[in-house]
Amino acid sequence: MEFEPDDCLPNEPLERMNHALLRHRRPQLAEPDLKIIGSLSFVQAMTFWETQIYAIGEWLMHCQEFAQLPLEEKMKLFKASWVIWQRFERITMSIELFGWRAVNEKVGLHSNL
Repeated sequence: MEFEPDDCLPNEPLERMNHALLRHRRPQLAEPDLKIIGSLSFVQAMTFWETQIYAIGEWLMHCQEFAQLPLEEKMKLFKASWVIWQRFERITMSIELFGWRAVNEKVGLHSNL
């Protein structure tokens, strides 16, 4: 599957990546029924990770310099960075949605989106 970013993206790289991040977060922020769960099964975790891997790949493709790299280079960068990006995004979204409860009560966000 070939990814093509939106035509109406800003030209400035940081604005472009911010736009892509907001696009990625939009479904999570609009989710009406956030459920607090105590644990995840292995299958549930794999489903979450798969969804996040695709989302991270899409976000990276909004970076013109990354998008222009050969596939092998993209894969090297992606493999080295997706876990860090996923953890950081999960933590920041949990704090944004739950505030200090995310820290004090160890409440975290996992989304199917």
